[in-house]
Amino acid sequence: MRPFFLILLLASMVLGQKYELELPGVAPLKTSRKKFEKIYGPPVERNPENKVFKYRTETQLIEVTYTSKPCSNERYGSYRVKQDTVLSATVYFLSSVKVSELKFDIGKFTMDDSGDFASIFRYLNPKEGITIRISIDGDDQQYLQAIDYYPNQDQERRQKCG
Repeated sequence: MRPFFLILLLASMVLGQKYELELPGVAPLKTSRKKFEKIYGPPVERNPENKVFKYRTETQLIEVTYTSKPCSNERYGSYRVKQDTVLSATVYFLSSVKVSELKFDIGKFTMDDSGDFASIFRYLNPKEGITIRISIDGDDQQYLQAIDYYPNQDQERRQKCG
């Protein structure tokens, strides 16, 4: 009886999994590259000219853009933060995730369906610095394409140069 209960418990945990709307330990304009790599490991792909690095976990591919020199004319240098601070991160899940499996308050987001494809749209929340990219399949199921994390409105106002 005990093994059956344990299997049932584990199955309900896996099947009922909810994905959090966060990138643990990471905040745009706050987290250094060193701290990011301490949490997520070294990049699997580097493009230092564009300040874009890709990282891989068991379930995600994470594309991170880092800042350039503070208040410089360099690309990604328009903030008052140290060089090599996370500017933005985009998380792609390696397996299909239904929107219904994602924990978020849809009331805090605005839907944007102004793109070129009717089957792709976004939920935007610039106040918190999060965009959720969604695609719809032929059965009208909504799937998560990516989650973008970027400086929120308050950070933009306080930390943007000039």
